[in-house]
This record gives sequence, C-alpha cells and structure tokens, in this order.
Amino acid sequence: MNQVKSLEDFYNIQKSNQIIRNHLMYADRENIYYSYNVLQPNKDETYDWDESVSGETSKTEWKNYFSFEDLPKLRNPESGWLINTNNAPAYVTKPFGLIEHSLPKYAKAESDSEGLRGRRIINLIESQETITQEDMKTFATDTYIQMAEYVVPTLLETLRELNSSDLLILEAITILENWDYFSSKESEAMSLFWYWYILYGGIGYTPEEVISFNETEKINVTSTFNETVQYFNETFGTLQVTWGSMHLLNHNPEIQLAGGDATLSFDTGLTSLYLTNADIFNETTGTSYSESGSTYIRVVELSDPPKIYTMKPKGQSGNPESIHYDDLSFLYGNQEFKELYFELDDILENLESTTTLSYATLEPIIQEAPKRDNSIIILVVTLLLILAIHYLKKGKRKR
Repeated sequence: MNQVKSLEDFYNIQKSNQIIRNHLMYADRENIYYSYNVLQPNKDETYDWDESVSGETSKTEWKNYFSFEDLPKLRNPESGWLINTNNAPAYVTKPFGLIEHSLPKYAKAESDSEGLRGRRIINLIESQETITQEDMKTFATDTYIQMAEYVVPTLLETLRELNSSDLLILEAITILENWDYFSSKESEAMSLFWYWYILYGGIGYTPEEVISFNETEKINVTSTFNETVQYFNETFGTLQVTWGSMHLLNHNPEIQLAGGDATLSFDTGLTSLYLTNADIFNETTGTSYSESGSTYIRVVELSDPPKIYTMKPKGQSGNPESIHYDDLSFLYGNQEFKELYFELDDILENLESTTTLSYATLEPIIQEAPKRDNSIIILVVTLLLILAIHYLKKGKRKR
C-alpha cells in the first residue's frame, strides 16, 4: 500500500480484501478519498451479533464477504476536506450523511455523532478560510477538551449553589472559572477537572450542548468535588498543580505532557486532538503516566518536493546510552515537529554520521557425511525376513 502511485492503485489494494478493518484515507495533488475498509462476512441479520450466537446451526455460519463495492467510501467531496478520528463514515465531511451504503448494523459503520475529537477538528477547519501548513501543525497539537465546554459551566453553577465558605473550595472554583478548556502543561484547571471527572464516573455519552445535572447528580457532583479538593490538598499541599507536573510520558526521563486523556476518563471523555492518554495513575504520588495516544503525528504538504513534518513520543534507539533514546521525547513534550527528509541533497546536508556496508562472498563449505557401515543393517533386515517367512509357514500348517 505504501508503494501505490495513484488512487486507482489504492483501489486495487482494497479490492484484494487483505485488510481486516481500518478507516483508510488517501490524498494526492488531485484527489482526496475516504473508505470504511472492513473485511466483513455476510451474516444472518435475524441474530444479534453483539451477543453470543449458537454454533449448532448452519444459520450462524459466515457466508461470503462484502465486496469493495459495498464499502462506504467518498471521493473529492465539495467541501474540499475529509477527516477521521475513528468516527463513523457519515461524519467524515460536511454536510453529514453524504456516504450511502448497505452494510448491516453488525458491521459497525454507524454512530450517533461525529465524536468529540471529530467535532473539534471540524470546528477548527470551518473557522479558517484557508488552511496553511502551520495551521495543520496547530490542529495536530490542539489540546482543547471538548467535553469541558459542555460540563464545566454546569459544574460551576452547581458548586456556586452551595454558597460554600470553604476557602479551598472557593479557590478551586476560581481556577475552573479562569480555564480556557485547553489541557496545556501549565493548566491547573485540567488537573482538578481530570481528577474530579474520574471520581464522578464520567458523563457516559457525547453531549451536543451544555449539560444539566438533576438533583441526585448534583449530590454526586458536590461530594466528588469535595473529595478532589481534599485529595489535592493532602497529596500536593496545594490546588495549584499544573497538568504537566502530574501528567508524564512513561519514559526515561519522564517528560511533562500536555494533551487529553481517553483512557482513565470514561468513554474517552476528556479526549483532545493531541492525545496523551493517562494509562497509569499512581494515587499515592498523584502522577499519571502516558503510554498511548497520538503515537505518531505527521503533517504532509504535497508540494514539489513534498514537505513532511513528524512527531513521535520516543527516540529511534532503545539504548538508554544513545542520544537518540530520548531526543524525540523532548520534542514531543514541547509539541514540536521535526522535518522528515526525502530529497538526497536534504539528507546529505543534515547527516549526523554515515555507515558504509560491504558485502563479503563466502565459498560454500561442503562437508562429506561420514561413511556408514551398512552391512549390519543388511544383516538385521535379512534376519527379520527369515523370521517372517517362518511364522507364515507355521500358520499355514495349523490350518
């Protein structure tokens, strides 16, 4: 697939039905294309394939596979753009719902919304009249927490209703009131909100607007917020804890990170485009460690020659003594791209070192196997034949 020369080549790869499941996107200087690629068996739709089904009937046997022609796909939409953040095919461009398909429900090609990350990137695209390479880098490293936009206003309203005189509660409210909803390394509000959101148990769905809490939920909101404030005071001795100081790349050295979390915050709740999941949380130290998320980011400008910029969380070397063990980690922590060179002149200009490989030809060494004395084998086989004949004759006499 990495060697295709045209969109037609890309189609032919898909038609081979070798890719089990993936959202596939393609771009060249003339085309943009999306496909919900799935190697999907044709199943009996009278069964609920989200549940276990009987293996004792031929009705649950998989039949043939859906063909390339059946897959949801879209080429060169009028909008001029395509996006995918693991959202359903209906939400890859505006207006929504341009892709028509006949895949059944069990193929998982439908959902109720574009998702939080999808909504954010669409908002960013639609806010720009033109989009530059630098804009794309900004989009790729965007740390805006879309869920906070829907939850924080109601959270603050609920907390203000308490009329609390507790100075720590009032300080926490002020921190949240001044939040711009970005999960930057410097954000103190992200730290408080992230911990509270986990204690609260998440929202459980993707809101379309600012949510509201019923009376029972308000009790849970205030009790978990009190727990959050108490935890920060006991663990850190302050509420002014930056997100970067408690959210680290699980590497050596531990790099401070910006970015949202789609792991411990239920239902991918506190996700962002620049995603640095909180995969491990040490309750004693108040430190979360990231091991997944935006593991490889690439911005490509299809100029001549192409300009390509990349970012990844860990170095190219697994040797801690190498300078390339953590050099990329520092760039990742600062949300900085490096250029990826393809032109020979660029490569030679930016070389650190070279290694020349040579090939050595080795004459084949043929060793003769030691000769065996086969006379013993012949003798044993002869004796066995004599015995077999003897017993056959003896058996005939008895009859």
